[in-house]
Amino acid sequence: MYHVENRKDYILAFVDEGFQQYEDSHASKRSDSSVMLDKMINETLHEIGHPAPVVLDLRKFKIKWTDLVMGLAETNKSESMFRNPNLSEVVVVAESMILKLGAKALNQTQYGGINVSVYENLEDALAHLKEMAVH
Repeated sequence: MYHVENRKDYILAFVDEGFQQYEDSHASKRSDSSVMLDKMINETLHEIGHPAPVVLDLRKFKIKWTDLVMGLAETNKSESMFRNPNLSEVVVVAESMILKLGAKALNQTQYGGINVSVYENLEDALAHLKEMAVH
């Protein structure tokens, strides 16, 4: 379903196609997996102890438009990883147009003005992190 790795300078999280963001298509309650993923990323950001990027590999994740809209609304909640003071950037790896659109929306003020980059493959995303570390 998901896997989170502390890479010391960044966090790498993989989300698989079996991951469900909400309990069912008509529910607004987040699934236990979604809550736990958010919690694990928050705890790992705390362990790192300084601002660090989070790489979300969403290439295998399947999402519905309604789940994306509800998920964007969740980003402003205090327990969201997107509100963590140690989050410096979100790097999204996605091939789905819906996920790319949602990731880019996080840059907008109403969703928190989060620094987000989007890539289609993990190699380019990691190259971006290396480039940012040099500057």
